[in-house]
Amino acid sequence: MRLLAMACALLVAAAPARAQVRDTTAAADTAIDYTGVPRDVARDVRDVAEAPSTLRLRGDHEIEAGRTVNGDVLALDGTLTVTGTVAGRIVAVDADVVFSTGASVGGDVLAVRGTVTGQATANVGGSVRVYSGGLRALADVVRGGAAEEWRWLRRWRDRNRGSGSELTVTTGRTYNRVEGLPVYAGPTLRQRAGRALTTVRAFGVLRTAHGASLTSAGAGHLVTAEVRFGADRGIALGGSSFDVVEAVEGWQLPASEVGLATLLLHRDYRDYYNRHGADLRLRLIASADADLSLAYSDERWGSAADRDPFSILRNGRPWRPNPRMDEGRFHLATVSARVDTRNRVDDPWAGWYVLADYESGAGRSGTSAPRSEVIASAPRAVTRYGRGFLDVRRYNRLAPGAQLNVRAVLGGWLHGDELPLQRRLSVGGPGTIPGFDFRRAVGETDVQQCSGGPAVAPPGTPAECDRVVLAQAEYRGDLRLNIAPFAAFGLAPDVRGLAATPDDARRVRARIRSEWVLFFDAGRGWRVGERSGELRYPRTSLPSLGTFRSDVGVGVLFGTGATGFDQFGVYVAKAVSDASEPVNVLVRVRRRF
Repeated sequence: MRLLAMACALLVAAAPARAQVRDTTAAADTAIDYTGVPRDVARDVRDVAEAPSTLRLRGDHEIEAGRTVNGDVLALDGTLTVTGTVAGRIVAVDADVVFSTGASVGGDVLAVRGTVTGQATANVGGSVRVYSGGLRALADVVRGGAAEEWRWLRRWRDRNRGSGSELTVTTGRTYNRVEGLPVYAGPTLRQRAGRALTTVRAFGVLRTAHGASLTSAGAGHLVTAEVRFGADRGIALGGSSFDVVEAVEGWQLPASEVGLATLLLHRDYRDYYNRHGADLRLRLIASADADLSLAYSDERWGSAADRDPFSILRNGRPWRPNPRMDEGRFHLATVSARVDTRNRVDDPWAGWYVLADYESGAGRSGTSAPRSEVIASAPRAVTRYGRGFLDVRRYNRLAPGAQLNVRAVLGGWLHGDELPLQRRLSVGGPGTIPGFDFRRAVGETDVQQCSGGPAVAPPGTPAECDRVVLAQAEYRGDLRLNIAPFAAFGLAPDVRGLAATPDDARRVRARIRSEWVLFFDAGRGWRVGERSGELRYPRTSLPSLGTFRSDVGVGVLFGTGATGFDQFGVYVAKAVSDASEPVNVLVRVRRRF
């Protein structure tokens, strides 16, 4: 059994909440009126949100039996369980409303991108409406004739916009065996002129693994400039100059988790290369949920040597070598499209996420990095290639405490010459198929890294697949585990900062949410070319499903839901396609996808 441990960062501001939600869904719940988006919906949200007497709740809360709220209730980002009495209206935004038997509401109930259950056994004095779109979509629909009604939303959204400057010192949000902790420092300037907002950032980069060295290996820079026209919709023109260390495959694991694994356990789940150059970008913004980006860059690529940064455990042991990469000057033209309708970015339970990317590259490779013998080919003076990448995710809330989420990833070579090593792909490890170890070949044919096996793989075992495909699915359920460490504190002020009263006071629960998850993963990589065993396939062919690596697993997750970084989970994964593989145990601080 092999243990992958990633520690959780400090949790922030856990919202007071009820530790357990009762699902009282009845057959009559199907009578909910799924209306469109009339203007009176906008007025209802505005009236409740702006009223000073509204009780505002964020996260999971319960209005307990015997308690009465003499007014309206606004619920945000969680589940509101009503067992007692609400004299006014209830508006839930990105939240669910669950009525227990005998609960009472004097006015209307409106859920925006949420659900309402249990009203058949409750006393609801008004109507029940559910709108499956989000608050942004609701605002877009009513903007034409009811823009005045949404001034409160625009004031909140625009509160930090405008001209100004600041000095920023931050990290690269990761820690790795090449840079150590990269530190970014420099000014940020913003200037607004009418509907145009200009933003300029100029950061110097210091790589702590190189000590205080200001050489080209120990220091770099990142300078960006962008002019954006329009707010919700518009265009953005920009460019950048950079001298940075780039990850080869940034899609498998978030940088934060890679950094924690490196710092704590001496395990780096990425490979890196030096990237130095400049680019120009054009971004077409359809909405906050969708945009299209065009870019052209001129950059030099080079290998990055691994250093010996500090790690808490196994410090002093050798690191996995950072593989050598192809070196040379490349011109890249890229097109990227993004659609993101998730209700939350860090902890979604509804919506789509689609990222599609195409890259056309041309360059002269000065030095070709070593490949596995089985895929060795003569180097070309000029390399021209086309590469695509598609990541599609769907999040489905089946009930207040149940989710079914699926993901499909396809990527790799489309046309032209062989891909540089910087653009190769792989599967296997905690971010893709956790039942199989990262960078370890299994079976007679290595369909994870597409190497020729340990005997011929270059040092560090780089990703060498021309194409990969990955499918992931998970079912999440409420563990209903009561963790309320502050319950003994009794009554607390409400979120408006007012003193608690017998009418609207609630008990501090500081609920730590708990979930269980069942998951399944399957995928593989392959080379493109003349058919050769199970490793190489013609460009128009796909490997058979019987050659895929697959696993199943179960996990337990804990978190407040306040940020995505507190999704602390313990997972157990078992390989299915290769039953001889041992069980893997993983600890993660982010969602699987």
